[in-house]
Amino acid sequence: MTESDTSQTLSLQQEFINALDKGDEMGSFGPAYVLASAWRLRGPVDPAVLAGALDDVVARHEILRTPVSRGTSVALPADPAPAPVQLAVHDLSGTPLDERDLRGEELLNAVEAGRYPATELPHLRAALAVFAPDDAVLVLLVHHLVADGWSMGVLMHDVAHFYAARSGHDVPALPPARQYHEFAAAQRAGLGDKSVAKAVAYWGEQLAGAEISVIPADRPFAGKTAVYAAQRFLLDAELTTATSKLAKSLRASPFMVFLSAYNLLLRELTGSDDIVAASFSAGRGLGDFHHAVGPFLNFVPLRTKLAGSRTFADVLDRTRTSCLGAYSHELPFPLIAGAAPDLMGPAMAPERDLPAFELLQFPADKSSETVGGLAVTELRRRLLSQDVSSGIPDGIVWALDVLPTGETVASLKFDTNLFDADTIRSWGHTFERILRAAVTDPDAALPEWSPAVAETTETLAANPAAAALAAALIEAEDARKGELAILLGLAVEAEEGQPAGPVTAAVRAHLDGYLSIWRETTDEALSLALLYLVAHFPQDRSRVLDTATTLPLDPEDLSRLGRALAELDPDDPDIGRVFPHPAAWELDEAARRFDRARISALGAEKIAELWQEDTETVLGHLGVKARWAVRNGPVLPASSDSVPDRDLQPAAAGAELLAQHAAAFRCPGCGGSLRLEGNLATCEACSNAYPVEKGILDLTARVGETGDDFLLKLAQVPSMGHYYEAHARPNFVRLCGSNWAGQVLPSDEDDYIATHVRPVDGPVLDLAAGAGRWTEVLAKTVGPERVIALDLLLPMLVTLRGRLPEVPAVLASAATLPFGDASLGAVLCWNALQAFPAQAPAAIAEVARCLRPGGTFTVLTFRNSDDPVYRYFARRHRFPAHNDGLTLFDRDELVGWLTDAGLEIEDETTPGTFLIINAVRP
Repeated sequence: MTESDTSQTLSLQQEFINALDKGDEMGSFGPAYVLASAWRLRGPVDPAVLAGALDDVVARHEILRTPVSRGTSVALPADPAPAPVQLAVHDLSGTPLDERDLRGEELLNAVEAGRYPATELPHLRAALAVFAPDDAVLVLLVHHLVADGWSMGVLMHDVAHFYAARSGHDVPALPPARQYHEFAAAQRAGLGDKSVAKAVAYWGEQLAGAEISVIPADRPFAGKTAVYAAQRFLLDAELTTATSKLAKSLRASPFMVFLSAYNLLLRELTGSDDIVAASFSAGRGLGDFHHAVGPFLNFVPLRTKLAGSRTFADVLDRTRTSCLGAYSHELPFPLIAGAAPDLMGPAMAPERDLPAFELLQFPADKSSETVGGLAVTELRRRLLSQDVSSGIPDGIVWALDVLPTGETVASLKFDTNLFDADTIRSWGHTFERILRAAVTDPDAALPEWSPAVAETTETLAANPAAAALAAALIEAEDARKGELAILLGLAVEAEEGQPAGPVTAAVRAHLDGYLSIWRETTDEALSLALLYLVAHFPQDRSRVLDTATTLPLDPEDLSRLGRALAELDPDDPDIGRVFPHPAAWELDEAARRFDRARISALGAEKIAELWQEDTETVLGHLGVKARWAVRNGPVLPASSDSVPDRDLQPAAAGAELLAQHAAAFRCPGCGGSLRLEGNLATCEACSNAYPVEKGILDLTARVGETGDDFLLKLAQVPSMGHYYEAHARPNFVRLCGSNWAGQVLPSDEDDYIATHVRPVDGPVLDLAAGAGRWTEVLAKTVGPERVIALDLLLPMLVTLRGRLPEVPAVLASAATLPFGDASLGAVLCWNALQAFPAQAPAAIAEVARCLRPGGTFTVLTFRNSDDPVYRYFARRHRFPAHNDGLTLFDRDELVGWLTDAGLEIEDETTPGTFLIINAVRP
């Protein structure tokens, strides 16, 4: 389809919006049905150039110049620029710096409260508040018929790009824009797919007998033109953080926790324990339309039966099940409504109104970015309520937005003809009360609540669905079997702690079918998915292993499978030796004695707890590998290019090896200078003395305390360096970097270090140096005489000193570096920051303190995956400092820490889920 075509059939989303038509003054075609967002602009702001950039955006996205249609098709535009975008400029010079965001929010509210006919073209409008030549707020407004919330970020991204280009900056050309009519055509073409028919069948079963949840109004509808208002309130950072922690601990998402609290509120307001909460999804899963503009949003009814729920944890478990089922069968709402024709009946009652609930989740890179000389940040912390706001076609909208500050802004939009503001505020207070009680004790008994007829066997409701899904796997096309196998494994994990639970029993009943498919398939991804699934049935260990041993499995995966199916032996427990796979732990007799002594000091309860965590780690690794393979293709074997000898030991060396860097060192106790002589480092201010043996300075214990025999400590700690380099590191990079196809090679990492580490005068620190793989590259780059290696794991430093006898090492924490201010020439922190996530901000601040001006900080770490299932599996891994599951970073979070520390980013690359950044201290 090209713009020369005259018309295009509407998408199903557009059909749904058209069904809410109430004439030219109300509903979806009304002038109040608009979207608006505001963006702080920092950098040179020229209104004339900005106006041209807005016109460029209209030319780029044809839906902004497409006339709206009440029919079944829409006429495509022929004119690439029907009229200039209206840009209202407001001179607010003189506004104090700390009031500018507030003035921007006031302008946003004022613009949003206006009325904008849907028939006027283009559909995009803008307002600009100018505080200074390099500081402004831009408000973008578009009719909701032609865009959704996600689209607003796309529009601002494109405006910033075109503004930079028009301002003379050398920015790469934007790729050709996908047009909304292409999405509509692709959607229509795919309606005959079997996956659509299966999803329709799912919704028909899921919503059988269900009615959408509606709330009694303060007043019945009297035919007046709707006037929408918005009440806003703030959930503080403490509550938001507790919500996220609860979600992680119960294998859910923050949205699921928020929705669970909302479901309990709906139970109070509706008097029903069969909740069908209206919500939304992005609707952009069909093809590559992430950077397109249009009404992609899907209306999603989430049914959760609360009967029999005794605790908030029970409610969350059921809510999560509902969400996972809904989003794995996502369809445009007209198809869902066709499968459940009675669903929307209650919404027609004049004395009730339909509430919809959403957590705003748009791409982070569209919320804040710098293009050319312009830094753009969305104003999301909206706290000003509105007596008149933009409208919606019908009902009430709850919207939550989790801010980068850690707070959550809640907005409730409602028709003032039906509800009083006090009623809306009371709902907000009740929601917050429910949420606070939930995060305080999710296992506490819920307040007494009795529906007219209580169902006591609700926990069995999942059984038929699980059985149907298991049967579907046996009959499915090969291309779908892998996804289904992973979904079934997730369903069993959702019932964790109930080995005889109804879901597990329903899934396990088809084990013979899974094993049969496993024996016959030659597809690696399907084999990995089935491996993950059958690893959940320790009762059938012999049957599963009998099949597994006949298959061409990776020996590492066979090792993981054996551990997943094993039962705890209280008399000979094996704890903490499962990553990356149990067979990697080739312990000699001395190491075994050390291991037994470590485990024997644990009580039975702790051993059982750690055994379960090890099982989670193994299942998480099987799951994450299968998920990647199903979604992306073949997995390459993990390999290491640099493995030290198992028995490598450091050469004898005392304080003289560190003496060349004496001027940089500081006492961790008082900050005084250290005198390095013999086998001691002595503080010249407080006289504390620290041991030095074999070229390793131990700053974790003073001489005369627990560390008075450092040589004994060195001898007693089993060597970990060989294990780390041979097994742990290459598998960790695959897991955290999504590097299963070897997209990033060790040689690529070597080249980055050699190219970007640019020291000024002073020692060069390898922070959290590990076993020395990258310390060796650093030494080749800057010379070993300049390098200091620091780590908090003594076994790693033993190996490092063995392979790099010219490099001194320090046993110390990254959170409080033992160096003076502006004493280091450069710092490398490679594949290490995630090892101490809670201390990462402090470590970065310490690096900035210790760096000399012009010195570089070069860091490789990892970000969370955009795929929630992959993220879940990664989170299942338990490591030291990750007792609640593997914690990685968000890109904006890391950039914020660097910026707060006063470092400037010079280079950034993010292949897969790597975060590789080079920063400099100005």
